[in-house]
Amino acid sequence: MTLQVLVPPAAEPVTLDEAKAVLRVTDIAEDGLIGRLIRAARQRIETALGLSLITTTYRETLDLWSDCLTVNGYIRLQRGPLVSVDSVRIANENGDMETVDPSRYRPRLDSRPGLIAPLGAGLPPSAQPVGGLDITYRCGFGDTADTVPEPLRQAVLALVAHSFEHREAADLTLALVEPWLAPFRRVRL
Repeated sequence: MTLQVLVPPAAEPVTLDEAKAVLRVTDIAEDGLIGRLIRAARQRIETALGLSLITTTYRETLDLWSDCLTVNGYIRLQRGPLVSVDSVRIANENGDMETVDPSRYRPRLDSRPGLIAPLGAGLPPSAQPVGGLDITYRCGFGDTADTVPEPLRQAVLALVAHSFEHREAADLTLALVEPWLAPFRRVRL
């Protein structure tokens, strides 16, 4: 399974000014660094939780539907909360991608992780054994920072502050922000 960002988020979960206030930085000399730390903290949290904090469009490529089936028969996506499914495509015998009729599936909007329910006869198999299935979808809490849950915003700020103060540290553990992340973690039994 591969995950490709097609349309990145239009904003970050915290603004440069918010981060600078936490860091007590008043000049613009370190704005570039702080902006990179914000992006890195967001991406670290998104990867750890399987979420998109700000609305992002992805293409997820699969080999087989069974690679991502839940016990209930849903297709589990790598990211959530699910906003929409733009397309589900399968490879034909020639390797060309064909769009699956949307009446064959129903997305479970706001699901974390994103879920798609196959309907009726289900989703057709791919004629290609490798990378023959792809799903393009949008997910995130919203388009702006104020739509992101406050604990996740605080986690981003804490990671930015820690990274700013400990620039030489190569390893940044999420244990620092685990109390803010815990309610958003996937529980697997």
